[in-house]
Order: sequence, then C-alpha cells, then structure tokens
Amino acid sequence: MNARFTPAGGVPDMQSSGTPIYRTARQFHLKTYSSLLLASLLLTVCLNAQTTTQDSSSSQDSSSQSSSSSSSLPDEPVAANSTQAAAAPQPAKEPTPAEMGAIYRGQILMQPPDSQRLFGPWNNVRNAMQRHGFGIYAISQTVFIYNTLSAPVPYNQIHYPGQRPFIQSSSYPGLTYDMRAFGLKNAQFAMIAAIQKMSWNPAGPEAVGFGGISYYQSVWKNRLEFKGGYLDEADEFIQLKVGGLANNGALGVYAVLPYEVGLANLPQQAPAFNVRANLPHHFYAKVGFQRSFSNKGGVGEQARDKLQLRFAPKGDGLLSIFEGDYQQSTYKNPMKTWVRAGFMYNTTKYTNFKTGRTDTTNYGTYLIADRQFTHTSATNERRGLYAGFSAMYVPPSVNKYTQYYEFRLYDNGPISKRPSDFASLVFSHTDNSEFYTRTQVAQGKRVWNSAWSATGTYTTKLYRGAYWVNALGYTQGPSITPRTRNALEYNTMLMLFF
Repeated sequence: MNARFTPAGGVPDMQSSGTPIYRTARQFHLKTYSSLLLASLLLTVCLNAQTTTQDSSSSQDSSSQSSSSSSSLPDEPVAANSTQAAAAPQPAKEPTPAEMGAIYRGQILMQPPDSQRLFGPWNNVRNAMQRHGFGIYAISQTVFIYNTLSAPVPYNQIHYPGQRPFIQSSSYPGLTYDMRAFGLKNAQFAMIAAIQKMSWNPAGPEAVGFGGISYYQSVWKNRLEFKGGYLDEADEFIQLKVGGLANNGALGVYAVLPYEVGLANLPQQAPAFNVRANLPHHFYAKVGFQRSFSNKGGVGEQARDKLQLRFAPKGDGLLSIFEGDYQQSTYKNPMKTWVRAGFMYNTTKYTNFKTGRTDTTNYGTYLIADRQFTHTSATNERRGLYAGFSAMYVPPSVNKYTQYYEFRLYDNGPISKRPSDFASLVFSHTDNSEFYTRTQVAQGKRVWNSAWSATGTYTTKLYRGAYWVNALGYTQGPSITPRTRNALEYNTMLMLFF
C-alpha cells in the first residue's frame, strides 16, 4: 500500500492521444495536509502517554490482553489478524507459509505487526475489538518530490512528478473480522477505505471513497486459499515493493507495465476472484480473474467511477492472471528466496498505435526474483544483504512502456544499533514503444526511446510505527515526450502505521 504514482519515465495517460490529461490548475492546500499530519502526531503522543501508564500493569495481567501478532519478535512484519492467547512471555510461534501473508489475508505484502504500530498492542480499543475477532488498521503516507536540476515549470507543462514541487498524501484505514461468530475457521472479512490527494492529478489519480471489500477462506490445512470481492490485485500478485515490505518505503522509478495491462491497484480496486494452491517444497500457484481497469489508465478509471463500485463498466473485459512462485521462508526471514513468474491477459480492446483502431487485446509477462546473501544478526535472520532483479514485457502495439528491467541491492537492518532501518539501491531500464514514439515524431515532437535510472533510498525508523524515507534518483529520459532534460529528483516520505 505504498504510495503509487506515475514515475519519471513517461506520459501519465495510457492511450494514444499523446497529450497528458491535465486538471485545471489550482492552488494545492499545503496547510490542510500539515494540519492533518500534526493532528495525527498529537493523537499519537496522547495515546502513547496513555499506553505508557498501562505497561506496568499489562505485564502483570497480560492474560487479559490480546496478543495477535504482538507476541512475535518486535520488528517482524507478520500477519496481524492471527489470534493467539497472551500468557507469560513465550518464544514466538512460527506460522505456516500460508499465514505469512499480511494483515489482509491473501495478500503477499508484509506489514508491521501490532507491536510496531503507533497505537501499539496495548491500546484498550484495539484489544477489545480483537477479543471479538475484529482488527482495525491504517496506513498514512505523505510524499514530496522535486527535481533538483531544473527550475519549476508552469503547472500546465508538467510531464512527470517533480518537474514542479509535488506532494501526495494517502490514507488507507481498514477493518477486518475473523468470522468466528459464524463458526468459520481460517476466514476473514475485510473492508478498506482510500483517501488520496495530490498536487498533480495525472500522477494519481485523486480519490476519496471505497478502497475494497473482500472475503478470504482457506481449506485443507491452508493448502488451498480463496479470496473474492473488490480487490487491490497489485498486492495480491507480482509485488513490486522492494523486499515485499510495506514499511521499507523504497522510492523512485518503478514498473508501470502491469497497470498498463489493467491490473487494479490502490487507491482503486476492481471485482476479482483469486485461488492459491500451496504446493510442497516451497512452491505455490495462484490464479486470479479481475474486471479490467479502464484502458485509459487510473485517471480514466477514476473519472468514470468515482466511488469504484461499478461492477462491469461498458467496454471493460476480463483480466486473467496466472502466477507461479517459489518462496523459501521462515518466520524470522520472510524473504530468503522468492521467485515469481506470471502471465496476464486482458480481453479489453485497446487502441493499436500501428492502426489507430481500438480493437486489440493486451497481455503481459514478468519474472521477479530476490535472494538473501548475508545474515548480519544471530537473533534476527531476516537482517542482511539481498539482491534481486525484475524483467517485464508488454506488447508495444498497445502500451507506451513495453519492456522493464530492474536490478536491486538492499540491506534489511544495515546498522546494528538500528535493526529496523532499510537501505536500497535500484537500477532500472525502460523501453518505450517504438510505435507510440513514431506517432509523436510524426507530429513534430521530440521523444525519448528509453529511460534508465538509479535510485538510492534510506528508511529511518523514527518511532514505533513511524518511518522517514529519503531517496535521491537520477533519470535519463524522464518523459517520453517532450524530450525533457535528465532529472535528479529528491524524494522524501513520512509513513505512519496505526
């Protein structure tokens, strides 16, 4: 659920007009977001003052507290909706691979446990809800991006985030229920809201409303999992976040190719149904069927369905996703080895850049792998140096970005005294569609045929549930057209987990 926006690397809209979609220039209300951020921090301080007074008594009466994932190691990202009876302190129980998903069951995105959230596991409201099977969670993100190599351009001349100081604020509150009152085991009902505002809408889009609703069920001792509803499929498949962790905050250029093919991603979602089979020897296979996003991208999707509740808008086809994974992992080390490969096929008709007709289906393939190479802690095996690569392809006849390659190095806990910090270095190369660029050249425009970038990121844990991310990224070819100068962008983000 990290902030998602169109990266340096191209025009925001996904179709063949060649003209970015701009909103009317307006003043961006920085005071509003500053006030919201200040209110969140003040609320956190007040709540922590309350929980501090309860810590001594909670150690004597811990049997009345809900431990959920708080009984795990403090810095481990785990499934926060599990229910364990809290007694005297005991070694953390190692969950099965199927339980290593996320707060929202079925996802492959890891999030901090209750013990590493701002409201903590000692909050009376959260504990009372958990005793009845409910969980309440929220993520808040505020991002600032600025290109340090060029002066700000006028609003109607922006072609990528950072050409003019860019700010985005996102919040995703969620509610889960384990269905125990209905006699259902290994089940979860979840609802999510989405609030996203930004200073340049084509990078988004902006959204306030429904973020998703789902039902999850596993059977046969978690060998088979089902999930259906309005889903954020980007966190159910592929997983592009460095290390697969929500709190690493790695910023910079990322692959937009899956979204070109119609994959749903927050702050928007789509009706979908997924099935996952957990196979022997660390393998699993997953298949999903999703109502496609608009062929005009996220901005077009939001323009036609502001609440994101339409089941089958006219013109949308079926996006089918097939993914196979190998994931060797333990509780302390969720990313020792992770390889996933997949194929997506969308029956929606896209505009063909070669013919100009809207009569062509779309598809995409990908291969992503990560491997841990060192262990820097005897007590926390997930700490260490990792390396990974990504390769993606979509057809150039209907997609502006057609090939994406990435190599990454990242260190989980690079400083011994700061085991929750995270550092990454990401190199990427994007090939732009030759057919799309030809249409632009024919109009007398200058274009970039490809883009490459290098981005370094460091995430600092400020406090339980609070992370400050700083990144510096250099990009050659930050937009397809016009052929803008290279960019050196400073990115900073504050992430709060409630």
